[in-house]
Formats: sequence, C-alpha cells, structure tokens
Amino acid sequence: MEFAIATDGLRKKLGGRTVIDDLALRVPPGDVYGFIGPNGAGKTTAMRLLLGLIRRDAGDVSILGRDLDRDRIGALAETGAFIEHPGLYDHLSGRANIELYRHQRGLAASETDRVLEVAGMTEHANRKAGQYSLGMRQRTALARTLLGNPKLLLLDEPTNGLDPEGIQDMRELIRALPERTGATVFLSSHLLAEIEQVAKHAGLLRDGKLVLQGPLDELLGGGGEAHMSVDDPKRAAAVLGQAGWAAEKIAADQIAVRGASATPGEIDTATANRLLVEAGIAVSAIARPRSSLEDLYRRSTAAQPAGDTQ
Repeated sequence: MEFAIATDGLRKKLGGRTVIDDLALRVPPGDVYGFIGPNGAGKTTAMRLLLGLIRRDAGDVSILGRDLDRDRIGALAETGAFIEHPGLYDHLSGRANIELYRHQRGLAASETDRVLEVAGMTEHANRKAGQYSLGMRQRTALARTLLGNPKLLLLDEPTNGLDPEGIQDMRELIRALPERTGATVFLSSHLLAEIEQVAKHAGLLRDGKLVLQGPLDELLGGGGEAHMSVDDPKRAAAVLGQAGWAAEKIAADQIAVRGASATPGEIDTATANRLLVEAGIAVSAIARPRSSLEDLYRRSTAAQPAGDTQ
C-alpha cells in the first residue's frame, strides 16, 4: 500500500528535549486518521515536521508517495494544512479572504464557490470575518485549505475552543470530507471522544512517542478482554487462570477474561470456551466489550511516566 503519510525514525529536539521520538506513522489513503494525544504530547510539532516548516533532526518523511527531501514542492502542492489559528483578515469578508489565496495560487474563480459550499459557509460568505463566530472562522479557514482540491489535509485541533454546537458542525464536516473531496484527512486532537466519532484509523502520541496505531475498529474491538456468562464463575476463573489467562468473577454468572497484556484481539474465546466445556462448566454467552479511546489510551500509557513534552 502507498500511504498518504509515512514516516520512519522521525525525531526532533527543542530546547534540549526530545519532543518527537522515533515516530513511525502509517496513514492509509482515503479516510480520516485521528492523531491523538494530550496537549503537549508533540502533535503540532509532528505536523510542522510533516510540512517541512521546521527541520527534523533525523528520519524520513513521505507525503503522498513523495519523499519530502527529494520532492517537497510536489508533495506539498497536493496538501492542504490548517495549523493552529485560523489567521483571517477581519476587515475582509469570508469570500474575500478565500479570494486572496485563490488569486495567489492562480486557481479558477469557481474554486471559491466550491470550497465555501463544502465548508458550509456560502450563506455567510459576504459578511466580514471579524463578525464571525469561532466556528465560522474555523470553517472559513478549512475552506481555504480545500483550495486546489488537495489529496491530503492536515488539520490541527480544528474543534479547539468551539462550543458543543460548533464541535458537532465541524465533526460532521470532517467526517464527510474524504467522500466529498477524495482527500485523506490527518486530524490531530486531544478530544478522544471526537476522534472516535470521525476517524477510521488512529495513532496515539505520548511524550513524542507513538504508543499505538491502527484501524480504529481493531484498536477498540474488545481491548484484550472477553466477558463470559457461565454457571460456575469461581471455578471457571480458576480453570482459565491455569491456562494462562487472568480471569475474575465480575457478576453472579459472569467472568472477565484478560490476557497478559492489553493488546486488542488477544483473547482466543474459542479455546477458552472449549476449556470450560471440557471442565464441565456451562457457557451461555461470550461478548467482547468495546473499549473507548480513553480506555485504550489509559491502558497503553499506564506503564509510562508522564512527561512534559511540548
């Protein structure tokens, strides 16, 4: 597979501290990839490295199949980015803000109407940007990144500071972008619940290190745990414990079975079921509880001390 973004050994120090440490991203094309981590994890620094806005200390970066060192212009020509603040001219209308960038890039006049429509800003396009709500400013800035119909969009915390209604509007807009524009969306956020609702793939960053990465359905598909309804939970837990799993009674007729680590998909429920039946224990139901990203993040970083990466 040719990834929309691929990095290997990406590293950056700032102020004597390593803020990006051996980052190996694999972003599949055509979907929303959630780049997750708390504030200060290094997400914005990583995105600046991907765009070549700051010099990396080590590692390789490929954007849309192009090596960033060998063909930076070609790679970034098909990339739209929204990093940190909207940066609009308040004395100009939303349309005029878009027009400035369209003229600079020599794009067709029809591009302005197209991107305003995609961003849901057509109705408000002739109002001055200084009169916009934060949500409208964010959508106008997003419209600007859509000029030229880029194949890759890098969006850094686009819901930051928005009220619940604004977050919902932005969420629906971002979720629809791959289908409406054909672009891959690389979306950074510290709002794990929001990413869970829009992304199909995710990477979790902590102190500059990627601690987990993969398709969201696989990452959340049970969190390495299965719940089994049995007629003798105490004995069932003992039988599975002897087979190498951590098992405990969680209800009058139910046990939770966990593996030695928190790797999703680790529990072989067919084998567990066979062992219990052979031991004369009746199994009436098996379920894999779906984790949330918050659960997954806590499990994946529990053994790592928190740092102060910016």
